Amino acid sequence: MGLSDYFGRFWFAAEPVFGIVMTLCFLGILKNEALYSAPPVLVDRIVAMVVGAAISCCIAWGVVDGIFYAWENHSIAGRKNLTIDYAKGQTQKAESLKMVEEDLQDTYVDLLNEDEKKSIYEKVVANLAKVESREKVALKDDFMTIFLDFCLNTGACLVIILPLALLQNWVAVPDLVTLGMIIAIIMMFFFGIWIETRKSWKLKIRKGAMYAILGVIITLLTWVLGG
Repeated sequence: MGLSDYFGRFWFAAEPVFGIVMTLCFLGILKNEALYSAPPVLVDRIVAMVVGAAISCCIAWGVVDGIFYAWENHSIAGRKNLTIDYAKGQTQKAESLKMVEEDLQDTYVDLLNEDEKKSIYEKVVANLAKVESREKVALKDDFMTIFLDFCLNTGACLVIILPLALLQNWVAVPDLVTLGMIIAIIMMFFFGIWIETRKSWKLKIRKGAMYAILGVIITLLTWVLGG
């Protein structure tokens, strides 16, 4: 099982984007020029608070969001098992048919006519009635889901914020904040390239550019609102 399979390719890329957005929101605070009229000691403490808050927020989001993903996986598995149980019962096959129809909405089946849809639903229920095994979600998959979500959100935050944390004594804080925002936009560009599954580099670059533009918009919003 590939790492991206735990969330699906889209959400695997979206999770670090959430980390980027939250980190940029905190960095936007440090774009406020009035901050730097305060004594240097106070500025250092404020920067440390902002950095700590950004990292803590991404850790919390990653863990909580990972728990919800794991919870969803168990909910989906439970629904599958219930659908199978209904399919096996003579009096509840209609309920199983209804659940299969609901689960197959927004798939390729929607492109078929009503008779073809009905035929597929009935075939699925008939095959489910023969299934002996039950859907299970391994405990290790729960831990991996939570751990990956934590890593994706917190990792994205650290890439942006570490230069600020490490170079604060040698480089001006506003310049480091600007550097962090540039790093965030570059990261968005590469996430866009990765999420495009088609092999054409033209399409990959276009998707990367779209993500980068989204990064610029987020940066400007956090800059204006925070500063």
